[in-house]
Amino acid sequence: MPLLASIFSGLLLALILRFPAISWLAVLTLVPLLIVLLRGGLSLKYALLFGWLTGLIGYGFHFSYVVSAIHIGVFLAALSYYTFYVGVFAVGVAFCGRRNIEYGSLIAPCLWTASEYIRAHILTGIQVGTLGATQAEALPVVQIISVTGIFGLSFILVFINVAVARLILLRRAGTPASTYGWGGAAAVMIAGILSYGYLSLWAPEPEADTLAIATVQGDIDERGMDQAAIRRQIFARYRTLTMRLNEVQPDLIIYPETMTGSYLAQDSLFLSFLADLGEQTSSRFLVGSRYLIRTADTYGLYNSVFLVDSAGHILGRYDKNRLAPFGEYTPLSGWFPSLASYRLAQAELTPGEKWAPLPVSANALTGIGICYETMFNADIRQVIRQNTRLLAIISDDFWFQGTQESREFYNEGVLRAIENRTPMVRCANMGLSGIVDTHGRTISTPLPGAPGVTYGTVHLRTTISIYTQIGDILPWLSLALCVLLITWCALPRKQSNR
Repeated sequence: MPLLASIFSGLLLALILRFPAISWLAVLTLVPLLIVLLRGGLSLKYALLFGWLTGLIGYGFHFSYVVSAIHIGVFLAALSYYTFYVGVFAVGVAFCGRRNIEYGSLIAPCLWTASEYIRAHILTGIQVGTLGATQAEALPVVQIISVTGIFGLSFILVFINVAVARLILLRRAGTPASTYGWGGAAAVMIAGILSYGYLSLWAPEPEADTLAIATVQGDIDERGMDQAAIRRQIFARYRTLTMRLNEVQPDLIIYPETMTGSYLAQDSLFLSFLADLGEQTSSRFLVGSRYLIRTADTYGLYNSVFLVDSAGHILGRYDKNRLAPFGEYTPLSGWFPSLASYRLAQAELTPGEKWAPLPVSANALTGIGICYETMFNADIRQVIRQNTRLLAIISDDFWFQGTQESREFYNEGVLRAIENRTPMVRCANMGLSGIVDTHGRTISTPLPGAPGVTYGTVHLRTTISIYTQIGDILPWLSLALCVLLITWCALPRKQSNR
């Protein structure tokens, strides 16, 4: 029974991570595992095993697409790292549940939330695959993250799982009547979240400055092509696609990550190309490209976004701060130089030094996120707090063509928009591009992984969300409560004198 329960929870976790249409199953995903952990009598060794198995199945199936882009050894190491946290969660719940089912119930949402937060911030940081992110396409549910942040939604989902598990355990003798309190609290949470969500979605967008923006998705697969052929295709395809925007004259045109195939600051030909397009569209451009600094005492190779005016002049640059491990840099290379052999890219990139928004117009300071950076809500919040009014995300996604990754990364951008009540535009070379408003509603239909353009007008951010103001307080409170509960449960019990 415990083995089957952990397998069932793992399968449910895999399903909700992979298929947003059944995201409602998130309120039941951990119930089988929690029943095993809360009913008592399970050793910590087996709690670790069953938690590990749940994580292995759930994350193993979901992240199997990553094998197409990274070394199998890196994938197995990352998977082991993910499953470790689920094992620790199970041990913590079982340990506190030994003392009292109330302690086990209370630590479950706190420990899960704290684990997700810690996983996102230590070592390289990995935030993709949070339980809350499974609700990205359930807009009435996910509006609450403008208050709680994405980790807060994970807390709520696990709390509801605990309540359901407790109600199922009512059939067992000795289950306390406080279980009805858990059920009532979960019902209040559900009603509150849905009420807040629907009221937020029904409210009209506030009057604000607007910006007409467009994305150009080239869908160019550079694998197996020589550099000259790549350049010819870039010029031809992006000219053809950009000319489709000639009539709408957007204020800003966005191109994907590293789309120039060159170092733009030194590429006079491409700057002239942009000037020619700008003359016809009267638009400014955000362009993904590499940036190289090489002097006698300085070297830096950056993954950057350039702001270029309609005359082909570079007005600003953002350098990617959070590089993708084993894709753009080698973690722990100072201690283990041999790890560089697992890196996909030939060159080691240099991280940027600051989260600096770009002034795409007089009233539209724009925060930039490049690919992997989209996942990290604390980083994007840091950008938004600099009076940013629009979030622009660029990506390539060719590594994951035909997989779930592009949709998952697109949804992460939607989550950042909702958390900070800031409109978001995403432009990918291959994958999903699109524009959403401050509530995550689609302004333009995302492109289904094909060459094309998408266009829309956004209302720039006018309000500061509660989450933008206070940040991730709930994970810290959860972590503090975990420490208190584990300490209390570890204290020896007093023996009563008879």
